[in-house]
Amino acid sequence: MKNLNKAIQLFFVLQLLIFGCTNESKKHNLVISGDTLTKQQKLKIPNVIEQDSIRPYKQVDSIYSVLKKRFNFYEVRKLDSLCLLSDGDLTELLDGLTVDIFNNNLKDFSEYLIQNPKSCLKIRLIEGLGNNYSVYKKDERKVKILEEKDRLIALAKKQNLNDVEIGFIKNLLQKINPNQLD
Repeated sequence: MKNLNKAIQLFFVLQLLIFGCTNESKKHNLVISGDTLTKQQKLKIPNVIEQDSIRPYKQVDSIYSVLKKRFNFYEVRKLDSLCLLSDGDLTELLDGLTVDIFNNNLKDFSEYLIQNPKSCLKIRLIEGLGNNYSVYKKDERKVKILEEKDRLIALAKKQNLNDVEIGFIKNLLQKINPNQLD
């Protein structure tokens, strides 16, 4: 048994001597924790992604996965908290996700936004809806928004939303600015 252990150790030493012990990585997809390098060292390495910047994306993705399976006010509150801390890229992601949550959970998400009128997610929803219509020609946008309004109001009635919730949706749709990306 001692000879086997020595043979294994010798094998690893030989591997180190033959192949070397380099600390190189590919130029892309490099993930470095905050403690590993100084800020100056990080600036010199192309395409460095710090762990701290990845974390919110993972949290948003995790919450969104839960919400896709089943709407949950607690998870929406967590998403709203992350929304308040979001930067440019995360904000764009939230724009799209809130539109999806709204379309798939019209009653519940409307109820959440009515109960939380200063919700960051409400702003993201308005921006996200505006982004969706900015892809159309300027003269088509108003027609497309009216079609969306009719679709959502019909869906709201089908899902038995009350007058307050339907009024909220109408008011929300009036705030859409499809020209924001022009």
